[in-house]
Amino acid sequence: MARKSFHLRASSLLIPASLNFGMVNLIAPILNATMARSHDPAAAIGGYAIAAGIATLIGLPSLRIAQLTLVYSDTPLSLARVKGLVLMLACAAGLLSALAGLTPISQLLVDNLFAAKGKLAAEASTALALLTPLPALLIIRSHLYGLTIRSSNGRAIFYITLAGLATVASITWTMPQLFGSGTTGATISAIAVTTGACIECVLLFIVSVNKPPVFPRPTSATPTYRAMLYFFGPLLVAAFLPTVTIPLVNASVARAANAETNLAALALSRSLFEFLIFPLWGLQPTILSLLGSKESPRKLASYAICIGFLCLAPCLAVAHISQATHLILGNLMGAKGSIYATAIIALKIMVVLPPFLAIEQIYSSALLRLHRSLPFIYINLIRLAVLAFSLYSLSNWTPLSGVVIGALSMTIALLVESITTYGWGKPAQQALQTQVAWPKT
Repeated sequence: MARKSFHLRASSLLIPASLNFGMVNLIAPILNATMARSHDPAAAIGGYAIAAGIATLIGLPSLRIAQLTLVYSDTPLSLARVKGLVLMLACAAGLLSALAGLTPISQLLVDNLFAAKGKLAAEASTALALLTPLPALLIIRSHLYGLTIRSSNGRAIFYITLAGLATVASITWTMPQLFGSGTTGATISAIAVTTGACIECVLLFIVSVNKPPVFPRPTSATPTYRAMLYFFGPLLVAAFLPTVTIPLVNASVARAANAETNLAALALSRSLFEFLIFPLWGLQPTILSLLGSKESPRKLASYAICIGFLCLAPCLAVAHISQATHLILGNLMGAKGSIYATAIIALKIMVVLPPFLAIEQIYSSALLRLHRSLPFIYINLIRLAVLAFSLYSLSNWTPLSGVVIGALSMTIALLVESITTYGWGKPAQQALQTQVAWPKT
């Protein structure tokens, strides 16, 4: 009975958390399916991939704001300090985004950094301008989702995430009907994503006001601002390093032959892969939440590994069973011709990752629970170095196509990251298993 209770409790947290933290991975297939049906699908998908990569890079604090909120929302004072930090980061991201999307810097980034030309450059520049509010919205949304998880309001997370998805889907569906098929490019995707994020922030704010977090756990002292910055600083630096992955890969692929086809195929395969493994994105907040309730770390590790292999099954099916591939990649996502054939190759390369990504969540959660954030800088520096070396060596020393170079480099880097996280996180996991060294604030 206890075993059943644990799995039900874990799954009830995992489902809304996965929808929340995997939101971008759920939206990507919707956007790519729409852009794949536009007049110039390669330019639309590739252009949006470039613009979204830049916007995500500017909004990188959003990748760690939820963790900060979950770890330090133990007292009203610490929560107030978290909110102040979130506001400052959102303002800074908004300013940088405006400079990147609405000034001549936009052309510098698109033309020089990504070597985009012609229609590809036009699509990227337009999308980047329309994504200007997104980085600030991402930071605010991440904080509000963290507050909602802290309040154990899983139902609100579920429905608000669905509302965001519905907003994106409705815009991508209705705008082409109203204004013609020529609008189904990077422009409409940027409008849909920005609007969806805005809707989510409004709904989350309403929920957070009506049901604020409670503080049941007594604390001997309120965490200092310095302690919070010491914890968040390394996480912020570490968040930057993996965010560089997609722009770096796109910049490398854009310089290979058939750049538009390779960029489009890589974006399609990556978005499909991330959609298939979306339960993995909720593992870390689920583990952190249950560790806070003093659940067994060993039991949580077993649960996470099971989820990893569960995600492996659909990945293998879509990558290697032609009927499933045609249904998902062809019929649902609209890939055709060379883009379809090239995307399959990339998907077959990335299919080995789910169990390793699940293991990484186990040990990264252990580090976070014990407030050990500094190792994340070293872990991600190693990942970035491996990625850069892989891209350089495969581009210059092999005859591989651009999509193979991009997919293989990302896969190698993620495998190395998982192994490195295991090495750094194993002592933390052992400390949790013996119920020692719980952090004091």
